Amino acid sequence: MRVMLGLFPSGSNRFTGSLVTLIFASVSILAFSGAASAQRYVSFDGPGAIYYTFPTSINQSGQIAGYYSDSTAHSFLRNSDGTIISFDPPNSTGSVASSINNAGEIAGYWFDSAGDHGYYRSAAGDFTTFDVPTTAKEVRTIPYWINTGGSIVGYYSDGVTFHGFVYDSSGNITTFDPPGSTLTVPESINQSGFISGGYYDSASLIHGFILSPSGSYTILNVPGASGLGTDGGIINDRGQVTGIYTDGVLEYGYVRSAGGAYTTFHISGAPDTEAGAINDVGQVAGIEQKMSGLDAGFIRDNSGNITVFQFPGAGLAAEEDQGTAAVAINSSGTVTGYYYDAAKVPHGFIRY
Repeated sequence: MRVMLGLFPSGSNRFTGSLVTLIFASVSILAFSGAASAQRYVSFDGPGAIYYTFPTSINQSGQIAGYYSDSTAHSFLRNSDGTIISFDPPNSTGSVASSINNAGEIAGYWFDSAGDHGYYRSAAGDFTTFDVPTTAKEVRTIPYWINTGGSIVGYYSDGVTFHGFVYDSSGNITTFDPPGSTLTVPESINQSGFISGGYYDSASLIHGFILSPSGSYTILNVPGASGLGTDGGIINDRGQVTGIYTDGVLEYGYVRSAGGAYTTFHISGAPDTEAGAINDVGQVAGIEQKMSGLDAGFIRDNSGNITVFQFPGAGLAAEEDQGTAAVAINSSGTVTGYYYDAAKVPHGFIRY
């Protein structure tokens, strides 16, 4: 299952784990849905990657950010011409690129013996590093998303739990928690400054939230959700939010309109339908996760049609990490994600 409340530690992947876990190329193929249509796929890896390559974000021009590992994790930028740049902030022992905006600016985090620290990388390749002030013994500042205005959201640890933060383009840091939160994980910020994410309450239930630029909260609970609840997910520039919820048995995807209407969906025959990303035209990308056999990526269009796809040659890997995962989608419908080969090695891919 996808991690509800997507906390991901150094060197890990935000789409692995389980609901109960707190810390959480060029080939042609036929996409399969009701009717098949030809698509083009490109596989890629970070320079010198040995253990994995995980894309995390794609912008409108097709640039992709993510991270890969040789002996440690490194950030990468894949340009639309296929060139891949590996980078780490100065004095780091490794890093993870979490998000890229339409200006080519990247947010992520780097690590050293003191813990995890945030970074901003300009389109020209210059770095600014930062930490949310805290008295915690181990530093942990994890940026999650950057909008085109350069505002970054993420979460940080005070040594007891996690709280949300916004780092603006002037370097100011504002921290926040929804009312009643015992753990807060912001996941995205749109161009208008609306923030979405999820939080735990005192009963260990998950709720989504939207935080407006004026500081007001909208709490998201999909009607009919039970079990652990509703994860807030990603907000686009139209104010639509996508995420996942559970009925106590299965996971479902949902889209919430800017006006507050919920549309829910589930892929028939799959225990879990994990909506992970939404673009500015309302297309959703995610993972059809199975208990056995290969997981698959999917795209849901504005009319509710779902296309399920598998990267050619994807093979079985470790339990709950199999097949193909769609991680991000831009407004042209280009998808990035990762797949596992038959040797259990994850690689990045682009689907055009």
